[in-house]
Amino acid sequence: MKKSMISLAVATAMISLVGCGNQIPDMTQEQQALVVEYAAGEILKYDKNYSSKLNVEVLSEPEASDAQEGTPEQTPVPEQDPSPEPGAEQEPIAAAQEVPVIEKQATIEELLGVPDVTFTYAGYELCDTYPTDQSEEAYFYMSATEGKKLLVLKFQAKNNSGAELTLNMEQTKSHFKIDVNGTRENALTTMLLNDMTYYEGTLGAGEETELVLVCEVPYDLQVETLGLEVKNVENAATISLQ
Repeated sequence: MKKSMISLAVATAMISLVGCGNQIPDMTQEQQALVVEYAAGEILKYDKNYSSKLNVEVLSEPEASDAQEGTPEQTPVPEQDPSPEPGAEQEPIAAAQEVPVIEKQATIEELLGVPDVTFTYAGYELCDTYPTDQSEEAYFYMSATEGKKLLVLKFQAKNNSGAELTLNMEQTKSHFKIDVNGTRENALTTMLLNDMTYYEGTLGAGEETELVLVCEVPYDLQVETLGLEVKNVENAATISLQ
């Protein structure tokens, strides 16, 4: 019965390919095989006793939930660093030793360690805003907070060598505190181009430039004594300025 139905389907497919023409077109063996395969598929699709192999395989696969059912969930155990064996020596942890600040007769040059450059204290200025000359050439201005004034210490840095050199104060890794009447204030971090803490520039032979350190003090402060604390990796000392 199946063979007769397949033959009928093949004939039908052949006729459909002819259309309204008068002749059945010549087909190669591959084309004939395709027509037979197509017709067989159409017939078997309606056969109740036929089931596709693909469907059988899918139905026979176990469901993921059934496969995992009853499997206890495992909690990951964090890795632990191996403990040292009893009696084993442990490397000591080096504690950072802070350089003590001492009172001594020293120069800024000795503390900063900048060769061929001298630093000379040139006085101070009390003001509400710095620079006081707010010209167009000024890159940055700073103003004191309410109830305060700015104390600006001025220094002249001079190139004493016979050649041009680059002065990079940041490389000294120095921190400054200003001692006013026995009270020490941290020098403010500013964006001033001549900030002594971060200044970097080129000085010609014999050329000098003004550098400053700034802190805030009470508005009605009267300066009686001044000192400068210089602190870096190698040195720490307070220099009397006034």
